[in-house]
Amino acid sequence: MTPQLAGLAKLFATSDRLFLRALDGAPREALYHRPGGAGNPMLWIAGHATNVRARFLTGLGRPHPLAWGDEFQRGGSSADESRWPDVAEIVAAWQAIATALHQRLDELTADELTATTPMPGVDDTLLGAVTLIAFHDVYHVGQLGMLRAHAGLGRLVG
Repeated sequence: MTPQLAGLAKLFATSDRLFLRALDGAPREALYHRPGGAGNPMLWIAGHATNVRARFLTGLGRPHPLAWGDEFQRGGSSADESRWPDVAEIVAAWQAIATALHQRLDELTADELTATTPMPGVDDTLLGAVTLIAFHDVYHVGQLGMLRAHAGLGRLVG
């Protein structure tokens, strides 16, 4: 792995672990609870984060299509919860994507990381895109942790 990715790879690994912990043992009512009556529930946030990772992995040349990805688009929340996959399906997709993502991170070269990319990022390089996705993961894992604690399921860390 290139030195530029070492810290980000650890951040992805931490997000992987905490994402799974956040959803572990969460009952249906916690997974579908909409904070404030209209906020995104845990299951939507998990589906969204997984979908974004899948799209990012596709941008890295490892397509990982999700049949249900359109249900979890940025900036919205599907009102038709019957179309959402169950938590086990989201977790399985996250784990498969995580494995492929870590493999791809190991393969990326310094030249690839400094190349420009059309993917959104903190700058126009592939390293900037990787950085943004790592931040995206942390943001949503934090949301899951807050919702988990609010549901009385315990803290993610500490």
